[in-house]
Amino acid sequence: MQAVAKDRRSEPRLAVSHAVRVQPLEPNYPAENCITLNVSGNGLYFTSSIGHYFTGMEVFVTRNFEHATPRNHGEPGKVVQVDKLRDGRWGIAVQMLGRTAGSYQTRRDHVMVAVSGRG
Repeated sequence: MQAVAKDRRSEPRLAVSHAVRVQPLEPNYPAENCITLNVSGNGLYFTSSIGHYFTGMEVFVTRNFEHATPRNHGEPGKVVQVDKLRDGRWGIAVQMLGRTAGSYQTRRDHVMVAVSGRG
């Protein structure tokens, strides 16, 4: 008998493609521009060819990312699932943690440097 994985989603997902910039908070991992496969109110799922993501990794996500646009606003998130896909890429699920005063303010400057390419 096979065990059935429990679906832990708290909100439905929509199959929506959005450009996002994912910046791991650990400086030895590069930022990456990706396209989402699906999104929900509190998370997103994207694919990557870079295999450095791991469950529990803290990231900063800028949704609807556009280069050289001052309107880019990021949010803290945490990687909650990493899938090895058949095509050799990785599927990454990120739970968005919201913009709490402490975490947003302390991480914003770090990400703005990464987004602008200065740093």
